[in-house]
Amino acid sequence: LYYLLFLNRGRIDRKHLLTALVLATAACFVSMPMFRSELFKGSDLTSYLFGIEGMKDALKSGQFPAYVFPYGMNGYGRAGGLLPSLFLYPAVFLRMAGVSLLTSYKSLLIAVKLGTGIIAYFSAKRLFGQKEKPALLFAVLYLTAFYRVSVLWNRSDLGELLAMMFLPLIAAGLYELLAGDRKKWWYLAVGYGCLLQCHIPSFVIAVLFSLFMGIWYVDRFFREKRWMELLKVSGSVLAFSAW
Repeated sequence: LYYLLFLNRGRIDRKHLLTALVLATAACFVSMPMFRSELFKGSDLTSYLFGIEGMKDALKSGQFPAYVFPYGMNGYGRAGGLLPSLFLYPAVFLRMAGVSLLTSYKSLLIAVKLGTGIIAYFSAKRLFGQKEKPALLFAVLYLTAFYRVSVLWNRSDLGELLAMMFLPLIAAGLYELLAGDRKKWWYLAVGYGCLLQCHIPSFVIAVLFSLFMGIWYVDRFFREKRWMELLKVSGSVLAFSAW
């Protein structure tokens, strides 16, 4: 909460406030179609709307986690494990509180966009040596990238959109693990743990990219004996995803 509000010793930091306003403006810009009463019907929109509704019904029937949508397939039930269920719960809780399905979905998308901007900015600061302006520029460009907008409005692939929220954190985590502050290995653990809960194809691509970067830094990696941090990352991801 401290970081999200950009507070500095109980006072609002003007520089951080400006950064927050820029990121919020960029998020609102790519969210403009959501301020209409209707919503563009992407190819995967129905699946995620059904998933939110199905998880809501599953929780009400006593399941936790929600693995089976009890009223799917004309009442016979349907497996729900193909969706990024962990990150659908905020929208599910809104539905259980009486918020409409469309508003719950839109609220989740807005939260994802804001989270994407903040994570991209935070990660870029680590990669750019704590420089504010390059990090902010990267975050804005990443947040408003055409491919992300296409995924959102043309395909409505919420899983891939969630995955792209954590890719910058994985890049920062790789840097810390291979060449930066080895004590910050948990960046990579959090990034990979969340990515695995979002989108399996993105997870596989990120692993292949990580292997390539590992080969590039292999001499330094073994010379500085950083394999213990790698084991911590692997163990943390497996423990977080065991359920």
